[in-house]
Amino acid sequence: MLQAMRSKAAGIVVKFLFSILVLAFAVWGIGDYSFLRKSDPTALEIGNVKVPASQLDQQYRTELDRLRRTLGQIDPETARQFGLMDQVIQRVVYRTLLDKAAKDLGVRLSDEVVRSRVLADPQLQGPNGQFDRDRFQQILYQNNLTEGGFITMYREDFTRALVTEALSGGAHAPDAVVDRLYRYRNERRGGEAVFVPSASFPDVGKPTDADLKAVYDENHDRFTAPEYRALTVVRVSPEDLMSQVKVTDQQVEDEYRARLPTLGKPEKREVQQLLFTDEAAAKAAYDKLKGGADFDAVAKDNKQTADQTNLGLVTRQDLVTQLADPVFSLPQGGFSSPVQSPFGWHILKVTKIEAGQQPSLAEVRDQMANEVKLRLAGDAAYDASNKLEDAVNGGATVDEAAAKIGVTPVKVAAVDVHSNAPDGKPVPILEGANDALTTAFDTPEGSDTQLLEGKKDTWFMIHVGGVTPSVLKPLDAVRDQVVALWITKKQSEAAKARADEILKSVQSSKTLDQAASPFKLAVSTVQPAARDAGFRPGATTSPEITARLFALKPNEAAVVAGRDGYNVVRLTQIVAADPKSDAAGVEQVRSQLRQQIGGDVVATYVEALRARYGVTIDQQVVNQITGAAS
Repeated sequence: MLQAMRSKAAGIVVKFLFSILVLAFAVWGIGDYSFLRKSDPTALEIGNVKVPASQLDQQYRTELDRLRRTLGQIDPETARQFGLMDQVIQRVVYRTLLDKAAKDLGVRLSDEVVRSRVLADPQLQGPNGQFDRDRFQQILYQNNLTEGGFITMYREDFTRALVTEALSGGAHAPDAVVDRLYRYRNERRGGEAVFVPSASFPDVGKPTDADLKAVYDENHDRFTAPEYRALTVVRVSPEDLMSQVKVTDQQVEDEYRARLPTLGKPEKREVQQLLFTDEAAAKAAYDKLKGGADFDAVAKDNKQTADQTNLGLVTRQDLVTQLADPVFSLPQGGFSSPVQSPFGWHILKVTKIEAGQQPSLAEVRDQMANEVKLRLAGDAAYDASNKLEDAVNGGATVDEAAAKIGVTPVKVAAVDVHSNAPDGKPVPILEGANDALTTAFDTPEGSDTQLLEGKKDTWFMIHVGGVTPSVLKPLDAVRDQVVALWITKKQSEAAKARADEILKSVQSSKTLDQAASPFKLAVSTVQPAARDAGFRPGATTSPEITARLFALKPNEAAVVAGRDGYNVVRLTQIVAADPKSDAAGVEQVRSQLRQQIGGDVVATYVEALRARYGVTIDQQVVNQITGAAS
């Protein structure tokens, strides 16, 4: 194994193990590891703080794994397009600069202050509102942290927060800016529209050979067969090794206890609120409620509608921190005294309580056993993949190495880089192997890829047996596709011409209905909507139509491209926003502006720190990290 590691030092597995070793030494305080320094160059230098490649690599991998859990398999190019490494670097630089500033400013937190903050953290409290050590231990377990590591992170985050809050706390949003932004966001526009479908022009004639040749030449990319490769694929997955894994009752019980906070159904409460911009108004309303006034009546007196007061059924996690404790400490039918949050002053009333539920171990035993088994199978797959890599590094062929770990290699006659066979169907063995397949297409014919990780703890090693180059298909072979493309193009052009004709009639003083009636097209109403309405779930109007309405003058019309046709739209209605009738909405805009202004102040301060301390990035080291980790 040691020799294999030396000969495969550039492999992803060895690099990963190496970075973990370096990180472990740093965490456990083993001071003498100078023998590693030549292999662990400095990636970032922030003032006099040097960030080694291993540390940056570990943070990059953490973010990459998080992204993959959210979006599925991410290949190296996609990670670069996301700017993932740039984001990680900026975060490391941001935190380090603020740490140095806090130190220079003399910001220090005593152990007692940190302890009191931890004990008061709502995320670490149990149902009784007190610090819950079992919950604390579960959080440590779920995030793979020691208690000391957690306290260190908490202290650092809190110290940075003291600096940034001191900077952003005085941020002020001018009334004129709040008013203008509220009006801009909440103005609504409506109109009328006629849709001209491309399909309403079925007879567009027949293309000549010259027409087809022109369409063919303009769309070579559509008619080019991709490069295909013949591969031998060895896949090592947890599913393949499940039968070899045995799970004990104690392992199942441990899994249940660790997962219990996420297994249960959380308590929900139906909540109403009264929201005020100042404390005095909130106290006045609270006094009325204490005197027996009806909650809805007080809301009406303060011009707050049911849509504004009803928050619906919420969990503790649905609420901002300042509101969670008051809401979940009230009895059903009870209301709170005024509570301040970033949005203003709230009076909260609980109208209904749905108790939370936690399943017993017996109820979820099979689920827990299966998850433990799958995790252990993942560990077994990792071990087997290392044995596979060792065997290949020792001189075995991919087929021979697969036989040593009891896995049957799969021969793939031809596949493109997107894992599709020549018939367009996906190759099952390559599911979740995006990175491995990309690497296989960068590997010379007759060679093996390195061991690469796919989705869900699955590992791949691929031998490239043959290469069929990409080639442009002859026109005769794709004639039907070219004809279909020509017809689609002509239908779209006809629809556009018809829409332009209708627009011209409207511009010559005809109504939209009069202009569309000769073509037997119906006029539809576009209900008034805000600028961003087209992007909201369930939107009935496309973003393109909404955007065009906000660019038109009253009664002006325009042609807007749509899916499978063209729209002629006309602006008929502008509904101005009224800040005086929506105090809560105005306050929300004000709060958002304050946060943005505060954020800008902090960003400017960090840029000044960057200039003061200096930041150096070794791009070559960074590129090596992204190349290995992706």
